Amino acid sequence: MRIVIVEDEASTRQGLVSIIQNYTHHDIVGTASSGAEGLEMIRKEQPDVIISDIKMPGMNGLEMLQKVKDENLEMRVILLSGYSEFEFARKALQLQVIEYLLKPLQVNELLDALNRIEESREEESLKKVSLQQLFWSCYTADDISANKMIPLLMKELRITEEMQSDIYFIHPVSIVRESEEELIELMSRQLEILCFENYFIFRMPQTLEFLVIMVDTESKKSLRSVFEMRVLQKMNEVTECLCSMVHITGLQDFRNKIACLQKLISYAFSIKQGIVVYDRLAKETVYTETDYPLSLELDIVREIRNGNSEKIRACGKQFESDVIFGSNSPLEIREKTTRFVNAVLRTAEDIRRNFAVDSDSKYIMNIIASSSTARQLAYQFDKIIDAASDLHEENPMTQNGIILNAIAYIKDHYSTDITLGETAEKCGVSAEYLSRLFFQETGTNFSAFLQDFRISMAKRLLNSGNNKVYEVAEMVGFHDQKYFAKIFKKLCGETPAEYRKENG
Repeated sequence: MRIVIVEDEASTRQGLVSIIQNYTHHDIVGTASSGAEGLEMIRKEQPDVIISDIKMPGMNGLEMLQKVKDENLEMRVILLSGYSEFEFARKALQLQVIEYLLKPLQVNELLDALNRIEESREEESLKKVSLQQLFWSCYTADDISANKMIPLLMKELRITEEMQSDIYFIHPVSIVRESEEELIELMSRQLEILCFENYFIFRMPQTLEFLVIMVDTESKKSLRSVFEMRVLQKMNEVTECLCSMVHITGLQDFRNKIACLQKLISYAFSIKQGIVVYDRLAKETVYTETDYPLSLELDIVREIRNGNSEKIRACGKQFESDVIFGSNSPLEIREKTTRFVNAVLRTAEDIRRNFAVDSDSKYIMNIIASSSTARQLAYQFDKIIDAASDLHEENPMTQNGIILNAIAYIKDHYSTDITLGETAEKCGVSAEYLSRLFFQETGTNFSAFLQDFRISMAKRLLNSGNNKVYEVAEMVGFHDQKYFAKIFKKLCGETPAEYRKENG
C-alpha cells in the first residue's frame, strides 16, 4: 500500500518510517509535519493509507481529515493520539477513521492495524469483480493470494468448510464459439427443470470447456446418474460432450480437483458416449500395450499400389477394430493411427502427386493428433481410407478431353462467377456444343455439376469450423447467403448450420 505520514514530532515521524520500512512491504510516498502540509501531500500523492497525529499546530489531524472527506478522497486512516478522551474518538468515528491508536505506539499494534486495512482493501476489491472473475482469480493466483480469496468465494457460493459439493467438467468435442451460449442455456434449463437451484457454471478461460459446481450434494446420492441421463444426454443432442465429476468438501482443494477432472476426462476416449467419468470408473479402465500392426500397414500399402479398393477398405476396417477401438491407451492409439495414416498418405502421394491436397490430409492429421474420442478419430481415419480407395479412379464420369478440361476449369474457378459460355470459350467450343456434350458424358448438365462441386467444397470448409456460414458461401461462389442455404439444403437435406453442427 502507498502511505502518507502526517506527524509534527520528528522522532515519532521517523519512528513510523523505520517500522514500516523494516517490517512491511508498503511504500511511504510522503511525510508531513503539519495538517496543512499533510493535506497538500495527500492531494498530490493520493495514497491508500494516511497515518496522522490528531494534535498538531495550526490545522490538526481531525480538521485535515474533514477536508479530505469533503473532497471525496477515498483513503484509509490510522489516527494517532496521546490522548484517550472520548471526544477525539467520537469525532474520529464520524470521519470513518479505520484505526485509532494511542501513543506511545507499540510496533505490533501498528503492524496489526496495517494488516487489517490491507485485508479490508483486498476484500472490498474482490467484491467489485464478478463471481466468474473471482473464481478464476482464485484458480490462477499463488497459494498465499488464493488462501485469502477462497473464503470470500465460498461465501459467495454459500459453501461451508464441511459441506460436500460436486464439480462437473464439461468438454464439448466439437463446438464453435457461437454455440457455447446455447449449450450453457440448455444445461441451465435442464437443471432448473430438475429443481436444482444451488448450482454455478464457470467458463474455463481460453477454451470452450466449463465447470458446473453443484452445492451441498451429500444427500443426493443419485445425482450423477440424474445428471448423466437428464442433462448430459440433452447436451449431446447439440454436440457430443465429454464429462467428468469429483466430490469436494469445502473449496480449499478446488484447484487440485480441477486438475483431477482434466485427467479423468482423458478416460472418456474409449468409454461409451454419454457417460460421466468418475474416479472408480477410471480405476476400472485398464489399458494394454500391443505391438504396432506392421503387417497390416504393409498390406494396405500393397493394395493401394494395386488399386484394390475393396481390400484397402478391409485393411482400414481391420485397423479400426484392432487399434482405434482396441484396448490401447488414448496416446498409443493416436500415435499408431498417425503412423498408419502417414504410410497411407506417402503411398498415395507416390501415385498421385496432389493426393494430399485432395484429401485435406493436413487438417485431418491435426484432428487425429488431438482427437478427444475414438469415435472422432475413426471418423477422420475413414476419410483418409475412402480417399485412398478412390485413388485410381481418374474420373469415373468421362474420359473425353473437352469435358475433362471443362471440369478442371470448374475446379480452378468455382469461387468466381464462371458461366457455361466462359468455360466453353476456354475449351475452344461453343456453349451449345459443350452443354450437349457435358450432359452426354456425365449424365448431368453444366449448372448442376457446378452447383454440386461448390456445395462439395462448402462442406469441406464447414467441416473445418474456421469460417462463418456467410464467409463459406462467398468462398464457393454464392453471393447470396439465403440462396446458398436453400441450395445446400436441397442437395444435402439439411442447412449449412445443421451440417456443421453434425459434422464439425
